[in-house]
Amino acid sequence: MNLAQIQAEAVKLAIATNPTTVTVSRVEYEPDGGGRKRTESTVGPFTILMAGQARDSRSQVGEGGEAKEADWLALADAGADFRWGPNVEDTFSVSGLGTFRVKHTRPVTVEGQTAGYELRLELVI
Repeated sequence: MNLAQIQAEAVKLAIATNPTTVTVSRVEYEPDGGGRKRTESTVGPFTILMAGQARDSRSQVGEGGEAKEADWLALADAGADFRWGPNVEDTFSVSGLGTFRVKHTRPVTVEGQTAGYELRLELVI
C-alpha cells in the first residue's frame, strides 16, 4: 500500500466516524449562443463528514435579506463530485441542520493522487 492509498483510507475512516449522506442539487450555466443555458441535475448520494462551523464564521445578510451562516466544513472521499464556481451552484440539505451551498472545494492530494476533498460550505437559513 502506498502513501496515497493510506491517505485515501484515512479519509474514509474519518468520514465513517460520523457519516452524513447527501444528494446534491446542481444548477449549471453553460454558454448558449449569446447567452447562457441553465441546466438542473442531481448527483450522489455521497457520504461526507460534517465538521460544524469554522471558528471564523460570521452571520451575514445576503441577497433579499436572506440570513446566512458562512464557513461550515466537510470532508468527502475521492469519489465525490462537488463543484463550485461562477457557472455552477451545488446545494444539499441535511436533516436537522438545513440547506448548504458549496463555496469551495480543495482536493486532498498525496503523491499527485486525490485522496478526498475538503469542502467549505455556507448554511443558507
